[in-house]
Amino acid sequence: GFTRATTAISGDWRAYVALRNARVAGLAALWPDAQVDSGSGDISFWLQSDDGEIISALADVALDDVSVPWLGEQYTYDRIEFIGEIAHDASEWSAIFSDVVIESPLGAWPRGSTTSLAWHSSGNAFELLSQYVRLDDLLPLAAAFPPPAFRDRILELSPGGTLSDVVVNWPGNRGDEFEISARFDDLSIRQWNGFDDLGGFSGEIRADTDGGALEIESSDIGLRYSQFLPADVALSGLSGLVQWREGRDATRILSDELSFEWLGATVMASGEIALPRDRGSPELELAAELGSLTVAEVLPVILAAPMHQRLRDWLAGALGEGTLNRTEIEFYGPLDAFPFDGGEGEFIVRSDASGGAVDYVTDWPRAEGFEGVLEFRNSSVTVTGRVQVLGNVSEDVVVGVADVRTPVLRIDGNTEGPLGDVLEFLLSAPLIADYLGPDYARLQAPGGIANVLLDLDIPLPDTTGYQITANLDVVDGVLALNGFDPQATEVSGRLSLADGIVSGSDINATFLDGPAIAAVETFRQDGYRTRLNFSGEVSADSVVDEFSLPYGVHVAGQTRWEGSVLLPDVPREPGGSRAPIIVDIRSNLNGVALRFPAPFRKDPRDATNLGLTFSFPSSGGLEVTSHLGANRHFVGEWNAAADGFEFRNGIIAFGPESARAQPTRGLSIVGELPAVDFDEWFALS
Repeated sequence: GFTRATTAISGDWRAYVALRNARVAGLAALWPDAQVDSGSGDISFWLQSDDGEIISALADVALDDVSVPWLGEQYTYDRIEFIGEIAHDASEWSAIFSDVVIESPLGAWPRGSTTSLAWHSSGNAFELLSQYVRLDDLLPLAAAFPPPAFRDRILELSPGGTLSDVVVNWPGNRGDEFEISARFDDLSIRQWNGFDDLGGFSGEIRADTDGGALEIESSDIGLRYSQFLPADVALSGLSGLVQWREGRDATRILSDELSFEWLGATVMASGEIALPRDRGSPELELAAELGSLTVAEVLPVILAAPMHQRLRDWLAGALGEGTLNRTEIEFYGPLDAFPFDGGEGEFIVRSDASGGAVDYVTDWPRAEGFEGVLEFRNSSVTVTGRVQVLGNVSEDVVVGVADVRTPVLRIDGNTEGPLGDVLEFLLSAPLIADYLGPDYARLQAPGGIANVLLDLDIPLPDTTGYQITANLDVVDGVLALNGFDPQATEVSGRLSLADGIVSGSDINATFLDGPAIAAVETFRQDGYRTRLNFSGEVSADSVVDEFSLPYGVHVAGQTRWEGSVLLPDVPREPGGSRAPIIVDIRSNLNGVALRFPAPFRKDPRDATNLGLTFSFPSSGGLEVTSHLGANRHFVGEWNAAADGFEFRNGIIAFGPESARAQPTRGLSIVGELPAVDFDEWFALS
């Protein structure tokens, strides 16, 4: 073991000490701060004193199995061997380490390596020349012996890698001029100016007091900046020149020619970062261009960025296909002010995308074949371009979130195509279908062209608070109501949906071969929400042909008519009952002749009110009530059938009390008539 000397030796003297199989852990007696757990070997000292002060020393050290604590574990050297020469005069110390041999878990150093160090004790200046240094091996030793404060700094930086051809001239307290040059391979630093786990750098460095240059020739490196970068960044093939300048208030690092591979894409970058001397936030100005990337490759990086979890969930489900053919990145501003709510800077990532698909909302028709731009701007994200929905082209679709921290998904777009496909889109998009209610599902569109302009806002944290504004423009459309045979053709006009209200006016169509005009309005009464109003002109022949009415030859002429369709409100409670859809048609039959026997004879100059009401209960089936004048009524009921409806019962009633008649079973005829000429009626058959 070792013991600390307590008696000074004066005068001029020389001494030689040789230790064989010495235990290195015994150094703790000479150096209390040393942390060496094990090791042994041979140590020889040659010392020379001038008037009691050591002026030179020579050490020949050969140790085996030296173990020191490092990063919570033991770092063990199989062999440490060197010759050290130390000299001292009035102003400086000098040291030369030659024939260095270090064998560690990382392998052996090149034999014969030499390191020389001259230290000027009066000003803490030094000059260092070294042929080879592996930091990963040297730092555990350096941290084992210095004072605790220096050891903590070494642990914080934890530099690694290999240095060669090292030249360092450090002025210490004698001035500010310094010079550094070295070759480095696989250099890494655990923490530096906000960066964590910088690693994999290779190249050359040249630096002095005014600045320096770093020529990078790395293969694979890793970056982490926990305050800004969303995830660990792995780069390959990094090359280029990085320069820095020391200013009065900050160190400025810049490069105009960095290139590397990231996720398989070529990246060209240039920029400048200012590192304030007062440890304030770094300010970055960056421009970069990326080659082709798939959305699937870059999506994990996007999802690692700071954002609301519901937005992260939406992006993960909405995106995943397509290619980002070219991406441009711009950034300027202080890093701690990102995402620049106060206009302190700007961050833009803009990608030309193709072949992508967007699942707007769960169960919506998918938007495919996307061609457009994906853009991140500060705290917003926007997708703009052209897609296909249900086979129809949607131009200038915009899907975006204004602030990723409080995400409200906004969808603006238009879809043009066959009216039937557009109607299918509206009725299959859950939020729109819920907004309209289930009864619109009865609408059918066998023909025509339509264009939908859609604005939809969906708060992702609570999607029940969505808002919809939509316009449906129809050209030459064909519309029908399931269960009601007549179709409206040549439909042209606009329907609007806003604030829970469906509206429309001056919608032109042809119905029963005659011109018709329609309008849509809100109708908040007795369980209903919307009323469609119609008016037009129709010929008797068209009605007979459309409904396949018997005895059509006995009906002739043309008349005006009007009607409406009442659409029920959506029940507030799941499974609640709904009012029936009601189709109502009215006419005074002016201009129509009924050439039947009494009581159904009518002159075309006479006005006789006709009313038809078709009721479609939510449970299925059909109910019809009608009247011709005040004393002729019909009520009928039909069951739902596979091919339409099946007659169940009905009643034809005459007389003053006919309006109160109700059907029982089969077809009944009841009432009071002054007279009936059965011969005339039988003659009809």
